[in-house]
Amino acid sequence: METTPNRKSISYILSNTRKLFEDNNIESSLVELRKVYHHLLIWKVYDHKLWDRVLYRKNNSLSNIAMRKDYRPAIDELICALDSRKEEAMKEDIRLYRYMQMICNKGAHEMIADKDLKKIKISIDFLIKRAAYELAIFLAKHPTAKFIDDLPNRSTIKHGAINDHAIYGCDIGNANGYISFLNNEFQKPIPMLPNKKGISQTGMPTKAFVKPPYGDEIIVYNEGKSLSKEYLAYPENMIDAIKTKFNQDTIHVKGIEKEINVYDLYAHGFKDLVQLGNMKRVSRNEKPIYDVVFAYPAAFENHYDIVKKMQDSIEKLRVDNHPLRVVGKLAEPAAIAIDYLYTTNVMNDTSKYHDKQELNTIVYDLGHGSFDLSLVHSKPNYQYELVHCDGIYNVGGKNFNEVLYDYVCSRLYNEYQYQPANAVEKNELMNSIIELKHRLSNEESSRIQILLPTGEYADLLVAREAFEHISKPLLQQTLDCVNQMLDLSNDENTLIDVLVLSGGASMMPMVKKAISQLLKDKDMDIDIEIHEPICAVSYGASRYALGIKEKGSNNQRKTTTQTNKDHVLTKKTEYNYGIWYATNENPKGLIYYMLDQGQKLPAQSKEVKIRFQSHKGVIKLYHSNSKKKDHLSYAVSDATNIMNLCFDVKENEEYQLQFVLLEDLNMQIILRDSNGKKMVKTLDDKA
Repeated sequence: METTPNRKSISYILSNTRKLFEDNNIESSLVELRKVYHHLLIWKVYDHKLWDRVLYRKNNSLSNIAMRKDYRPAIDELICALDSRKEEAMKEDIRLYRYMQMICNKGAHEMIADKDLKKIKISIDFLIKRAAYELAIFLAKHPTAKFIDDLPNRSTIKHGAINDHAIYGCDIGNANGYISFLNNEFQKPIPMLPNKKGISQTGMPTKAFVKPPYGDEIIVYNEGKSLSKEYLAYPENMIDAIKTKFNQDTIHVKGIEKEINVYDLYAHGFKDLVQLGNMKRVSRNEKPIYDVVFAYPAAFENHYDIVKKMQDSIEKLRVDNHPLRVVGKLAEPAAIAIDYLYTTNVMNDTSKYHDKQELNTIVYDLGHGSFDLSLVHSKPNYQYELVHCDGIYNVGGKNFNEVLYDYVCSRLYNEYQYQPANAVEKNELMNSIIELKHRLSNEESSRIQILLPTGEYADLLVAREAFEHISKPLLQQTLDCVNQMLDLSNDENTLIDVLVLSGGASMMPMVKKAISQLLKDKDMDIDIEIHEPICAVSYGASRYALGIKEKGSNNQRKTTTQTNKDHVLTKKTEYNYGIWYATNENPKGLIYYMLDQGQKLPAQSKEVKIRFQSHKGVIKLYHSNSKKKDHLSYAVSDATNIMNLCFDVKENEEYQLQFVLLEDLNMQIILRDSNGKKMVKTLDDKA
């Protein structure tokens, strides 16, 4: 016997709306459509935890809004309330509901021309399908929900019965930092930089000021103090592009007695960023967040030690007397790819790639300090695979600034016999140069005026063509990386669909022009698109964070994480991995490869038999310089040493050796004796 549908369920109303529409009863279908969107709107408000702040106001309780029989003023009132509060989380929903209102208002007219009626029908069909889509998502989260009166009461909400685990997506860039979080995958991530600080659009400046003479105080942003005249008067103590210095643990800063740890500089910036995020959350009556996902330059993808030091520096921090905890990390261009692909596949109905099941995307990310490149493959159910990653950690927008600076200085000397005399003058000139570079992105030529010691102004006209000419060697380094990745994808029979530009420096016209020419020369028809140059890394980290399920204990500071199948970023081995062994023919030895390139991580190598001539057995781990599967053995000159690990062994006894490359690029090296006893070490154990 069939069950009669519950007439108080949203699903029933939507089903009835579809039936009325198919029967060409436009007016009645619009009335029902309003009801559906009205109830979905209130549930959205509930899901975004805006209940207390929007629905419960004086003389305007939930029942007064939700139970009206006239749905039009009810939904109008809710949207006005949300608009007045400028709720970022509901922006897309509000746009959709306003569109629904417009269509309903047009369809309510008795006299409609045939051509207009056809358009309205198309719009109604879209709105019904979108409502079904939104409803399916909602019911998956709240399977027992039927109607508005099923909502929890106010006291339950207020005491946090519904409290989803929140994680920040953080990007400490070489010029600016950005922070966001996401609590609904079908929404855009929410920026968490306060508007009143003037940094919500550009990001938080990440230059670090090291206070002389002892270097015991480091100021990165500190609520804007680093931008004050007090600190700008000492430009030599301002450390720019901190991540470009990660190839060394410490640096010398002029006027400072001790060496400064570069990871301490990075950590101070991270702390300021999280504090700004929590400042905004507290202003919204939300709980602070202390769990983070961070992104790192692609050039460090195979440098476990550097990424580990970045993570350790973050987890040493305390914000508001709470420890920060890293629950995930990923390469910056991979984060960009995740946000671009999800936005394009799911949220952007007008994109040619909307709902495309599989997509191969190259991300070209030219930031202030570094250049990042990745190839990411999207699979059905919004799963992503990082196929290749590359980068140059010390080539970025700042290098283009320096080239233009040298060019202008040369002209100033030749035409006005002027050169900056001290650090302050050099810094002021550099600031003018950066502004000039930005203008040249929109103009064919631009003037720069410099105040000379004589009181007169030097007036120079700089052409974009001249800037592009002197920058060509820098740009070519990035193009060589792109060319290599295109060749690699071609060898692997991977067809690239789109190349995405992100990062502030990638907005220079010369970048897109040069890439277009490269693709033309290679006879490749690949779309070039721009995606969120400032905040894409943070947004992608937030999307990645949404797929992380917390299982650990805050007190123990141990976290076991698993990624939701909808937000998985799987990785592959980028190189061939193996060990060094001695040969009679080659005194330098050879590298025997035990794990091939292109294996899904975590990846387990084959086992080999090994003997040691000393009780201290040293295993030298290498990866190939080539990213292609090739011979079993390589010359040492064709490989890169990862780490040497020492084991206590018995001389001339046979052991079984195997290693596992983990997702975070740490390695487990397993040595097993003839009795089956295992010894296990990782890259954290140095020889």
